[in-house]
Amino acid sequence: MLYGCTLGNGEFTFIAGTISYLLEQCVYSVIDHSSLSDCTMQCLLDEYNNCSRFVFESDTQRCMLQSDYISSDVPTTTIDTAQAIMFFEAHVDCIAGYDFDRHTKLCINEFGDSTTWLDARARCKQDGGDLISIPSLEKWRFVFNYLEAFPGGHWIGLNNSVWMTGEPFKNALGIPNNLLDVNVTSDATCGRLRFRGLDQHKCYEMNPCSEKKKFVCEIQII
Repeated sequence: MLYGCTLGNGEFTFIAGTISYLLEQCVYSVIDHSSLSDCTMQCLLDEYNNCSRFVFESDTQRCMLQSDYISSDVPTTTIDTAQAIMFFEAHVDCIAGYDFDRHTKLCINEFGDSTTWLDARARCKQDGGDLISIPSLEKWRFVFNYLEAFPGGHWIGLNNSVWMTGEPFKNALGIPNNLLDVNVTSDATCGRLRFRGLDQHKCYEMNPCSEKKKFVCEIQII
């Protein structure tokens, strides 16, 4: 589903997301008695540019703006999944199956089939991208929220403590990891991001590259 509207001299198009999960934890503003066009404008014209995407509930005409960059003070929102659709801003360089994040300027796709790290990277390359690198806090916030919908572990673009962008891994975000764990085997050089523990926190892990896992691809828009 595509929805386009004109704002000033530019045309902005929002498209239904590829994931079925609606990321309720990211809702920071609920607008009742809205319309799809109004919801689009509310997201685009957000005063502080917080809006990352939105959910529109057709039966109740509710607009729910979402953000990866501010803490929500909205009470837990129950979304009617049968009537609601999450919309991401569309981008001409995002191929089918990818969602575009308007703040980090990347297209992202979660692949649920398990494969080795090398085969996963080859699949991403086939799409014109790579396994996702997460060197910045801004990018981490988006990826964390997006993958909250997909429990388990995913291959990411980290190998021998170097991101596929060429940047060295620095744990400036304080994310739990085993990159310095002496018990990690010497062939465990490929990175994955997974839930760990009862609190379901994300963590980085280095695993043997021959193991088969789900993976996340990105296409970075310059």
